[in-house]
Amino acid sequence: MVVILVIEIASVVVCVLKWDWVESQLKSALQISINDQYAGSSATDPISVAWNYAFVTFHCCGVYNSTDLSSAKKWNSTNKIPDTCCIVTGNFPDQSGPTDPSCPNKPTTGNSHAHKGCYESILDLILQYNDYIIGISAAIATLQIFTLVAAIVIARTRNKIRPT
Repeated sequence: MVVILVIEIASVVVCVLKWDWVESQLKSALQISINDQYAGSSATDPISVAWNYAFVTFHCCGVYNSTDLSSAKKWNSTNKIPDTCCIVTGNFPDQSGPTDPSCPNKPTTGNSHAHKGCYESILDLILQYNDYIIGISAAIATLQIFTLVAAIVIARTRNKIRPT
């Protein structure tokens, strides 16, 4: 329990003090997942499904924008962007196809989200709920500390009272 608490505290310290490094690592990992594993809007593997969910839900495309998808090795398409980067009706996974059928080949700001990256969209969502995230995290950390103290007290008390 102590190890977990120390790891959590260290993670918070790293995120606060080294945010630029953390952010670059996140962006790099996201780009690598697109490059090596994204297989398109009809793929069923977990990485592709996660990206398609993000594209539809956050109205975005790629890490920075749709040009990130040009390096996707598993996405074999003649389209410029996947259908999920187009404006669609409905929510993932029950969304319809693009509202403009020409969108995958001719994306514009009017028929797609090709210009907007998912990293910024997801970061905006996290920052929107930042106070709640901090509050809940602080409550969990406090609970862990109280539990740790209680465990120590119980262990010390138990050592003092030994049956004969």
